Amino acid sequence: MNKILTAIIIMLIIITLSFIIINSTYKHNNCAINYSSLTTIFAAYYGDNVNSTIINYLNKYKLVILEPWAFNSSTLKEIKAIKIAYIDLGEYDNSSLGNCTVNVSSITIGYDTQWNQSIVNVSSPIWKNYITCEVNYSINNGFQGILLDDIDDAELYNESQGMINIIKDIRIEYPNIIIGINRGFVILPNVSKYINFILYEDYGTEVTNVNEIKFVSNVSQITIRTKYIKSLNITIYALSYAENKYDKYYNYSLKLAIENNVPIYITNWNINSTW
Repeated sequence: MNKILTAIIIMLIIITLSFIIINSTYKHNNCAINYSSLTTIFAAYYGDNVNSTIINYLNKYKLVILEPWAFNSSTLKEIKAIKIAYIDLGEYDNSSLGNCTVNVSSITIGYDTQWNQSIVNVSSPIWKNYITCEVNYSINNGFQGILLDDIDDAELYNESQGMINIIKDIRIEYPNIIIGINRGFVILPNVSKYINFILYEDYGTEVTNVNEIKFVSNVSQITIRTKYIKSLNITIYALSYAENKYDKYYNYSLKLAIENNVPIYITNWNINSTW
């Protein structure tokens, strides 16, 4: 009798353990599916090191956001993904594309101490001509679209209308390119019909003024904004930061993106990692 009872107990233990293993595997696989589908859609690489390793890395993704000054038409042809050129709309990032030049001294209205950049009067014809030149250069060089950065300056420096006008004019001149903006929630209702996607930077973590990474304090606002952006039928990409792959910042941002079903790219503070 004891042997039969022991055998029954062993069988029950085996069945229980099997159920736990199967269930855990199912959950793990579901997480892997979510992880894969949300982290292989797009990447951002703002580095100036361009070689076969970097190109092979970028070819793992469907869409890549790149510094246009770092890539020429030859290297761009090697990248299979949709190529988006990074263009700073709110600030002068000291970039030089082709013959696009600008004297920002007469249109500077502030200074970004974190990135050592002049904040400009976006409404100035001088700046509009410069941005138009950069867009023309990027598209002619092989990019399929652009990402306009520092849109949040519109709220801080009363530059909303100037940014809206430039985005609208770019869309009119280039009706078929992909246009994205980085954040810029204050002008989103006014430009939603002109853009294809929004890059939601600081999706869970952010970079401080001393280039350290910290958690975003108001996470509920991220979820609310995500739902709002989706309600406008605008594609949303999330960008977040970590010190290393799979560290606490990485896992936190990834979990937030999975909860909101948003594609995410997690990188280092200066956006040149190839994790």
